[in-house]
Amino acid sequence: MKRMMCALAMCAAMARAGDFDPAEYANRMIIVFSGYTGAETLEDFPALVRLGPEATGDMKPDGEDLRFTDAQGNLLPYEIDTWDPPGESLVWVCVPAFNNKTMITAHWGNEEAEQPGYTTNGAMWEDGYVFVQHFADSLGDSSPDPQTSSFHASGGFLAGGAVGKARD
Repeated sequence: MKRMMCALAMCAAMARAGDFDPAEYANRMIIVFSGYTGAETLEDFPALVRLGPEATGDMKPDGEDLRFTDAQGNLLPYEIDTWDPPGESLVWVCVPAFNNKTMITAHWGNEEAEQPGYTTNGAMWEDGYVFVQHFADSLGDSSPDPQTSSFHASGGFLAGGAVGKARD
C-alpha cells in the first residue's frame, strides 16, 4: 500500500476518448506553471489550476465544456475539486511532463459539448492510491476505490490551505 499524499499523488496517465477539435471551443487560455524550481521533470503530475469568474462565467454552469490540452494538443484528464463560477474554481489537471517550462491550454465555450471532460470516479489517480482527498466542500474521496471520512466531535471548517482548501 502506498502512503497517502495530499495534493501530490501521481495521476494516472490515460488517453481521453473521443475527438477533440479546438476550433469548436470559443475560448482558450494558456496556463504556464512557472513556480516549480526543481531540476527534474515530474511525470503524470496533478497540477492545481485556479479559475476565476472571468473564465468560468463563459462556461456551461457545471463546467462540462471545459477541456485541457498539453503543448502537443493532447487532451489531459482532470478532476474538478471545487466548482464556484462566481468565485474561484479549483481544478486538478494531470500533466504528463511537469517542469518549470510546462504550458497547458484550457479550452471552453462549446455549447455542443455533451460529456464532461473531467472525471468524478477517481480515474485520474493511480490505482495504488488508497485515498485522495481535497478537503473542499465535501469530504469525498476521489481515489479509484472511494473511502468515506467524516469529522468527529466539533467537526471542522474550511480554511485556506497552502494548495487549495484545507480543513481546520
